[in-house]
Amino acid sequence: MLCGVPVPVCAMKSTTRDNILYMTIALSIVGIGGLIIWYDVSHGLPVRAPISTRQFAFVYIAALVFGYAIREWRKAWQSARFWTVLAILFVIYLPGQWLLIQYTHVNIIMFVLINLVELFALLFALEKLLPHEFRPRRKGSPHT
Repeated sequence: MLCGVPVPVCAMKSTTRDNILYMTIALSIVGIGGLIIWYDVSHGLPVRAPISTRQFAFVYIAALVFGYAIREWRKAWQSARFWTVLAILFVIYLPGQWLLIQYTHVNIIMFVLINLVELFALLFALEKLLPHEFRPRRKGSPHT
């Protein structure tokens, strides 16, 4: 209340908040890349990528697979069990993904198929390891 008059609360939708967060993260990554290039140019160094394409693929795919799983399981964000299970699966996932990227040469089609299998395996593991009340609701589901 302001001077006895009710003031409407300006609440931000969760999708708007999430989009602002995603844009902030993306712009931060682009900004860091820009700073690295600026530093190289200002010091007379050759402009180079800060990481190899294999390392980029490793980070990108891990972020894509686990980012999607985290987004799907939004209902479980408040649970310590969700984050513990996700951390354990991440620790299991990392060495396998690192070996795949370091020691195999696959074309883009195989790369996409392998990553889809990884994503479905992660979602399947979460379905089996987390309680029923945390499972994401699907459109058209009778429990929606």
